[in-house]
Amino acid sequence: MNSLLFSLVLLGVFSLLNMYISKRLISRLSISSKYKNYFRKFLYLNLFGIFLYALGRYYLEFPNWLYFLFSLPVGVLFLLFCTAILYDVFHLLLSFTPVQEERRKFFKRSLDIGAVATAVALTARSIYEARTVILEDKEIKIKNLDHQYKILQLSDIHIGGLIDADFIQGIVQRVNACKPDLVVITGDLHKQGSRYTRRI
Repeated sequence: MNSLLFSLVLLGVFSLLNMYISKRLISRLSISSKYKNYFRKFLYLNLFGIFLYALGRYYLEFPNWLYFLFSLPVGVLFLLFCTAILYDVFHLLLSFTPVQEERRKFFKRSLDIGAVATAVALTARSIYEARTVILEDKEIKIKNLDHQYKILQLSDIHIGGLIDADFIQGIVQRVNACKPDLVVITGDLHKQGSRYTRRI
């Protein structure tokens, strides 16, 4: 699949997710129409950010900080979609729960607040973890292996955006401190079109 077709499919899917969030989450929130419109405008702005992200990934060269800014809407939309699905499930369960109307309204307001708070908290956590390196130590026993080897695997580094040269230098220092016999890099190493590509 070429990059143009992939970008169109990606934007089409994200547009459908946008519609789902708008109809199944925002429309049901117990807030005024004015604030619902603000939320919808935010969704449109977020979708435009995804469009710019696709341009930066395949066609244009953005500064790292700008590319990172445009990559955020992808995660935001995904987290809002997951929140909308959970909201749908809990809303369905609440509709079948035999409780008094006042208590039902209280649960509904609590669900609304919880849905928005969850989306914000997960987005903030995702941004934080983007620069968190987790080192896991695994021992794998292979029958008839004559020598013990230390293999270090790096995965999903995604150079570009938050992941700049200083951050990579820190990873290199940690790798060297482990003194591995072999280093393998799997997953995504860099964003397509990044100027780092020409340095590696």
